[in-house]
Amino acid sequence: MADPTVFKNAYIALTTSTASTTYLEMPGVKSISIPFSKAELPNGVMGDSAEVFHPGLISVPISVTMRQDFTTTVSASGGSDKLLWGLFNGETKVKMKVRAVDTTVSGTNPSYIMGPVGVFSFTPLDGSHGTLLEQKAEFRLRSPVTITRSTST
Repeated sequence: MADPTVFKNAYIALTTSTASTTYLEMPGVKSISIPFSKAELPNGVMGDSAEVFHPGLISVPISVTMRQDFTTTVSASGGSDKLLWGLFNGETKVKMKVRAVDTTVSGTNPSYIMGPVGVFSFTPLDGSHGTLLEQKAEFRLRSPVTITRSTST
């Protein structure tokens, strides 16, 4: 049995160029969720004894929670508010690369590369009295989409 992965240093990065291999790592990421699913298309016919389905279109709603910093420049260490606002307000398409550990991609640390995606929901202020301020973004697939699981890039 393989050792478990402690989720403490994920790699989440974006690029605005579809052909680029140079990505900007998203700053201050606290959590990410990428549930892959396919539409359940009813495929039952007369005589079936069960409700059967056929897999349809893929859906990948990506949820990211980040530390709010209000930094005026975007880098791997800050500027999440400026980055997300620009993507949301400009309806910018980006390619996203995610892997569980921020180290070399491998068979035990694959990259998931999705693109283009866009920010469809943005919560710039999220928190309560006495807590650290966070912000949240919901990314959705845009057309024409490509989704890849890679152990080499």
